[in-house]
Amino acid sequence: IRPALTFEAITVTTNTYFKEINQKYNFTLENFKKLNPGLRSPVLLNQRPIPRGTTVRLPLNSKRAPVLVASLEKHPISFPKQALESSKIPQIKVIAIKKLPLTELQPVKSELSVESVADGKGWIKMEINETINQVADWLNTPLEDLRSWNGLGADEQARLGQKLLIKFGKLSQAEFETRREDYHRKIREDFFARYEVAQLSDYEVKHGENLWSICYQKFEIPPWLLQEYNSKVSIANLTSGIKLKIPVLREKTDELVSAVQ
Repeated sequence: IRPALTFEAITVTTNTYFKEINQKYNFTLENFKKLNPGLRSPVLLNQRPIPRGTTVRLPLNSKRAPVLVASLEKHPISFPKQALESSKIPQIKVIAIKKLPLTELQPVKSELSVESVADGKGWIKMEINETINQVADWLNTPLEDLRSWNGLGADEQARLGQKLLIKFGKLSQAEFETRREDYHRKIREDFFARYEVAQLSDYEVKHGENLWSICYQKFEIPPWLLQEYNSKVSIANLTSGIKLKIPVLREKTDELVSAVQ
């Protein structure tokens, strides 16, 4: 049995490059890849940023200690012009991690984690973009078995927000959670490779509107993105009068898309 991976998780609030995180936390690339198997090579090679809102796993107690300066030099330090021009190190802006509230820097439990795990069983809540077929694939379990555990008919689909009983047999809980998180992370990465959020707009749900009519007919935004900006709202059960933050999207230019791919 492999030992469980211990980590803390942070959520980046702006598009953040791998090198920026590594400046704040002390870890090897190998350990980072083990904790974040869903992050692909362009991210690890600093060719693409980690998308805003992504939860990143880091080794426990890996935050770098602040550098103590022995003395303060009153005179500016100068560098040869040639050395500055040949430097390959870009200027680094203050990154989102530094701005995160303290509570977001503490170990957190992913919303995609399995709940109430005991005797090789557990429960998950169906999230946006998930189907019972996908859950069966992630478990390496026959679809018929998963339906039977949850009393679902042959053609019945699980509803958004519905809790499903799952059983671990052919793979561990950690492997299942990794597959599930990788699936959702890829959706986000592919989306933000082409679009960005330009601004937020306030909106009040009207009578007769629901999640699908708001996302696909009125604003043309993916439901998972609406949920991210309205984390305290049950968007699967929208009713008249609920106030939402609507992300206004802007398509990136062809040059910018090529640069991040």
